[in-house]
Amino acid sequence: MLINRTIILLAAAIFLIFDVYDLASAKIIRMLIFSKLNPKIVNLRLLKS
Repeated sequence: MLINRTIILLAAAIFLIFDVYDLASAKIIRMLIFSKLNPKIVNLRLLKS
């Protein structure tokens, strides 16, 4: 029982990490697309944040 629980927890942790990584990479890709389309807007956003 303990072994099964640890495997499930490890799998859940890995899925969470990949989920966060996907969100971060999607944000970066979006920023790159925006910077190619409209550099001024991206620069303003970067300065604000």
